[in-house]
Amino acid sequence: MRRYLALLLALFVLASVSLLEVPKSSEARGLFADLHLHDLVATASFSSIDELGIQTDVFVYTTEEIDLGAGGKPESNTFVLMGIEKSNILSAECGPLAADVQISGTLDAATLTGTFDCFDFFSETSFGVSVNLTWTATGAPRTTHVRDIQSSFGVIDVTLTNATSRPAVASGSVSDGSINFTPNSSVSADISRASAVSLIVCARSVCQ
Repeated sequence: MRRYLALLLALFVLASVSLLEVPKSSEARGLFADLHLHDLVATASFSSIDELGIQTDVFVYTTEEIDLGAGGKPESNTFVLMGIEKSNILSAECGPLAADVQISGTLDAATLTGTFDCFDFFSETSFGVSVNLTWTATGAPRTTHVRDIQSSFGVIDVTLTNATSRPAVASGSVSDGSINFTPNSSVSADISRASAVSLIVCARSVCQ
């Protein structure tokens, strides 16, 4: 499970150009939007012990990412990663063959359904699972803001972050047809929303 718990949710960003302290001689400078992302993320960890005392852990990470570009047409992408581990028996990474991800913009709920192909590193074999999971928020939103400014050789790179998350509980099934690897509700879960923008201010002679 360490492999999957080592996944860190990226810093998420929302910016306002008014926060930039552009020098008064700005007529000789350029302003460029380098990156603008909007993410919705749902994560969950499950753990259970069967009647033989064998522990099973499952980690699920799913995100809907919208790349707003620098004023261009938005592009949407979905990413899902899942890991399944059974004590000294199974250690598998799973990727979607077909998956539907729905995450509420208000962070109230999320769902993940679909079929996944899993590769077991112990047996070096593949197997399929069907997934039907639901997240329900259990607490109030928490919001963080971060501003990072880097300046070098006439170039100012500003990244502003705004991320909101809510604790949640996830439940449902991750099944290979005979075994449900998530018989219990999640031991931890959350639903989050974030936006990102990276702005570059520089002398036109430098950026050209």
